Amino acid sequence: MREHPRNHPSRHVLAAAALVAALLAAPGSARAQPCVDASKDCPAGWACTAGQCVDPCVNVTCGKYEACVAGACVDQSCYSPSNACGQGQACIQGSCQTDPCAGFSCGADAYCDSGACLKLCDKLACPAGQRCAVEQVLGHLETRCVKDPCAGVSCGAGKVCLSGVCAADPCAGVVCETGRVCKGGACVADPCELLTCPAGYECGKGTCLSLSKPPDPPVDPPGPDVQVAQRGCGVAPGASFAALTSALTSALPVALALLLVAHQRRHRRPSARGRDRTRQNWK
Repeated sequence: MREHPRNHPSRHVLAAAALVAALLAAPGSARAQPCVDASKDCPAGWACTAGQCVDPCVNVTCGKYEACVAGACVDQSCYSPSNACGQGQACIQGSCQTDPCAGFSCGADAYCDSGACLKLCDKLACPAGQRCAVEQVLGHLETRCVKDPCAGVSCGAGKVCLSGVCAADPCAGVVCETGRVCKGGACVADPCELLTCPAGYECGKGTCLSLSKPPDPPVDPPGPDVQVAQRGCGVAPGASFAALTSALTSALPVALALLLVAHQRRHRRPSARGRDRTRQNWK
């Protein structure tokens, strides 16, 4: 007598049961595995604790470019010196890719950006009220002078000039992961990964900056080494506050002596004639 097909499990049920069994038997499964020696009884990288195989990465959370290995997060990206990219490659967003500037020679007054040679900003003399910028011109990048709405605008600490107005720095306190930088308050891909600067320059803020260029003059109130014209006196350029203090200290005894002499002259004893007049007044 043949049994009804409904009394036998279907092939889908059998397949699902086999899959569950395979997952439970696979290394790294949640099922406890008895052990005596981790190197023999447990999957690679696991530990044998209290007679059971334990995965040291179960409760470990790693970063974007990291992977847990034996309980520790290990950088798997090319940002790690041990994973440096080879010749003709560049580390772009954590992976080795073809360097878009490989084989380019742009000369001493230009740099390579994404496979295009662009003039260095410090080699471009912009007139007053303008600044150097890299813009798209007819489908290609070009270094040119553009109007600077922040020309002549000086902002205090913690503020930056945005479209000619001082505002709170949107990137203050923003921390971006490796390979990304803050722009307008948001973390974006670091444009320096696509740039190759000539000798004497380094990439900063998305462009090549001279290593020998002197820093911009400070916008804070001038210090003691800066000449200040106030009522005709001030500290000359190159002078120091210590020198000024020393000069004042040397002149102080002379000034005190003059004050003492003046005080004695005002309170010197009266003449005999004056004493007689004083007696008559008190009679």
